[in-house]
Amino acid sequence: MARLSVIVPVFNTRQYLDECISSILGQSFGDFELILVDDGSSDDSLSICRSYESRDDRVKVIHQENQGQMVATRNGVDAASGDYLSFIDSDDYIRQGMYETMMEEVGRNHSDIVTIAGCSFGTRRMKSYADKLEPGFYDRKAIESYIIPNMFSNHSLYGQRGIHSSKALKLFRRQLFSEVIHGVPSDVQMGEDLLCTYTCVVKASSISILPRDKVGYMYRLNQSSVSWVYKKDLFARSMKLCNSLRSIPEVRHDDLFQREMDYEVCFFTINAYYNEYLMKNDRTRAQRRETVSRMLSSPEFTDAVSRICMREVRNPNRMLLGLMRRPSPRLVCFVGDLISLLRRPVLYISQKVV
Repeated sequence: MARLSVIVPVFNTRQYLDECISSILGQSFGDFELILVDDGSSDDSLSICRSYESRDDRVKVIHQENQGQMVATRNGVDAASGDYLSFIDSDDYIRQGMYETMMEEVGRNHSDIVTIAGCSFGTRRMKSYADKLEPGFYDRKAIESYIIPNMFSNHSLYGQRGIHSSKALKLFRRQLFSEVIHGVPSDVQMGEDLLCTYTCVVKASSISILPRDKVGYMYRLNQSSVSWVYKKDLFARSMKLCNSLRSIPEVRHDDLFQREMDYEVCFFTINAYYNEYLMKNDRTRAQRRETVSRMLSSPEFTDAVSRICMREVRNPNRMLLGLMRRPSPRLVCFVGDLISLLRRPVLYISQKVV
C-alpha cells in the first residue's frame, strides 16, 4: 500500500497528458500510486493512460462514462489506498520535488492537510496561488482560533482568501477527504473544490501551511480558461454553495464563521452582478435588470449585507455594494449598463473579482 494516492481526472486532454503524467512519475518521492480516471474521453486520452499503466506498476486506470469531474474524483478516492490524497488536473503539471517537500512535512507533524503554493503558466501574465495565512503548523486549537476565522479573509470582496480553495494545492489525509467528498450535496453545481477544501479545514485536527516560496503546482492558463464567458444561473448556484458552507455541522452555530459567510455571500453577489454586465452574452437589458433585481431582493443577500462592516470593503466594491443595499435596483442596473459600454477598461479593474 502506497503512502500517497495521486488522483487525476482525465477528459479530452491528450495534448497535455504526457507532460502531466511524466511530471508525477518523475517525482523524487516515489512511494505513491497514480490513479487516472478517464471520464469518457472522445480523444486519445484513454489510450495514453493505458500506455502508462502498461509501463509503470504504480499507475492504475479507471474508465467511466462521461459523468463529470466530481464523479471522477469520487471514484478515484474510492479506489485509493494511500494514507494521503493529492489531486492534479490533467492539463497541469507539478514541479520536481513537490511531493518530497510535502511528505517530509507529513513525516514531521502528521498533519491532516498540507498546503503548498502554485503558479500559472501559458499566458503573458503570471499569477501566483498561495495561502495568505502565515506558514506553520496548526493544531486543532489553532485551527479554531486562527485558521477558521481567517480562512476566507474576504472582507475586501476581492477573493483574496486566507486558505486557497483549490484542492490541487494540498495533500489530504484520505480518511478525512473521503468522508467529506461523499457528504457534498448532489445539487451543488459549482464550487465543489471550495466546499470540499473548507469542509476539510473545518474538520481537520491539524494543518501545515508551507512557505509561499515553496511553489510546486503549475496551472495551465489558456485562451478558453481565461475567456469571459457568461455563466447561467450563477447567483442561484452561488447561494447553494454558500448555504452548504453555512450548514457544515462543526460551524453551523459558530457566530464568527457565519459572520465570515456574510462577506462570502456579498462577494458572490458582486461576482454574479459582474457576470451579467461583463460577460459575453446576448441577454437583453430587461433580462439583466430582472436577474439583478431578483438577486438584490433575495433574503440571502439582504440579510448578509445588513450585517457586514462596509468600512472593511475595498473600493470600488464598497461603492457598488452601497448601491446594492438601496431598496431600488434601478441605479445599480444603470451602472451595469455603463459597465457594459466600458467593458474593456472595467475588465482590467475587476479581473480579481470575477
